[in-house]
Amino acid sequence: MVGYLVVAHQTADSAELAARLAQAARDDPAALFTLLIPATDPAHLLVWEAGSANEIASRKAEHAQAVLRKHGINVHRTVVGDSSPLQAIDDEIGANPGAHARVILCTLPLGISHWLGLDVPDEAGRAFDIPVEHVTAGSTYR
Repeated sequence: MVGYLVVAHQTADSAELAARLAQAARDDPAALFTLLIPATDPAHLLVWEAGSANEIASRKAEHAQAVLRKHGINVHRTVVGDSSPLQAIDDEIGANPGAHARVILCTLPLGISHWLGLDVPDEAGRAFDIPVEHVTAGSTYR
């Protein structure tokens, strides 16, 4: 069994992420997925949403969990994390040592992704002792 830490916000319910996680679930039917939604400042979201960063992230986590479960993905836990994706990942890994064998980080495409502008995938790859995989989603925004 492999534990995956899935980090996304606006792309958490995307077809691209669901396809990648479905493949992981087919490779290991016992895989467990933790969905981590950083509480991103609403000013950094591509589409405006009402509410505080934590409220928006909580709604996104609930909705994405339901969407991913419909795809047969065993999302056993959702977490709303720090506004910084790197800090949110660090907090989750620190709180649950050994629970995650891989991080799957999902962003919008280059040019519109705030996280790519901050180089989050490469920074995460350097910062953590587990593999970090980047998935690009949001083809509907192009």
